[in-house]
Amino acid sequence: MNTDHVQAVTEELRATLTGRFFGRIFQLSPLSFAFDLGLRGEFLYVSVDPASPRLYLIRRKTRDLEKQSVAVGAFGQLMRSALTGASVIGIAKDPLDRVVRFTLHSDGIFRRLVVQLTGRTADLFMLDELNRVTAALRE
Repeated sequence: MNTDHVQAVTEELRATLTGRFFGRIFQLSPLSFAFDLGLRGEFLYVSVDPASPRLYLIRRKTRDLEKQSVAVGAFGQLMRSALTGASVIGIAKDPLDRVVRFTLHSDGIFRRLVVQLTGRTADLFMLDELNRVTAALRE
């Protein structure tokens, strides 16, 4: 995904997901996840596979995602505990880079989920309210 494509996807996601709440999180591979944000059949797909990092909405049935899911790793469990029920209050792309930041709010706490779509260095991070890294998928 080039920078312009990431910007277009970010704008679409901002319009669609702002105000939505994180529900179930499906781990589809060691480096990819699908997030239920209450869109009825649409899920946010995030892959930080260095060969093909991606971020977009997919259409799937929940039971199909359940069948495709693998055992949830430590990072996936951390996301489940921290993000389930959190509201999306902002989505922004870093200028001149392929990094998308989701700002989330839950129980008076602000967090960020950072999707770094930068090829070999692609990664998924969780940040606390002070923008300190609390966890990374590819540590």
